[in-house]
Amino acid sequence: MDPNFDPDRCTPEHVFDGGDLDCGSGLVLLIREAMQQVAPGGVLEMRSREPTVRDDLPPWCTMVGHELLGAANCADDPRTVRYFVRRGSGEAAQKEADALDADRERARAYEWRVRVRAVGDLLAADDGGVIVNLSSVAAQIHFGSNIAYCASKAAIESMTMTLARALAPKVRVVAVAPGVVDTDFTRAWDPAVREAQIAATPLGRFATPEEVSAAILAAIVHFPHTTGAVFPIDGGRPLGT
Repeated sequence: MDPNFDPDRCTPEHVFDGGDLDCGSGLVLLIREAMQQVAPGGVLEMRSREPTVRDDLPPWCTMVGHELLGAANCADDPRTVRYFVRRGSGEAAQKEADALDADRERARAYEWRVRVRAVGDLLAADDGGVIVNLSSVAAQIHFGSNIAYCASKAAIESMTMTLARALAPKVRVVAVAPGVVDTDFTRAWDPAVREAQIAATPLGRFATPEEVSAAILAAIVHFPHTTGAVFPIDGGRPLGT
């Protein structure tokens, strides 16, 4: 963001209110839809009352080729922040726009299903097997992109343990819980945010995607007598510094 950005000198082509949604629960899809009202190079103003948007919106803009010009509190409601995003005109921005219809249909058609019992029976009927759930350090440190994310990961760890009991002895159930992973998304964070997260990790760096996948493989292959466990891949983040 430009530290010298003056919202009073910016005239957005379209304004919409994102309310209390965070980037992980539909706000990004709404931003993408609203961006269709703006010509390439034009500015969208998005208003939000969700605090985590301040950290999550900049890397998303970077990934998809838009430019986050700046942010300012609303004069009539200090809880609401106005974000000004210039629509990109490059290949990444066009690819994001082209995928909107398909992503919208996927969101509308999405259904939550629980297949655990059916999968467990199928695995048990054969020679047994392993279920690996993907959790997060957010379940332990109670800090993440939003409250729902932290709660869902804590629920996954609880489910891992209860399923391990229910599906034993033929089926093992474990979870892998990464900390912050070094991806395109986290590399697009504000440098100060990245440094703060690294400083809070005793091993002094983020996990790599390869380390997470290696942990999943290890849980399956090298821990045949382990079930109901959560494998942390977090650099010691719960310990602090």
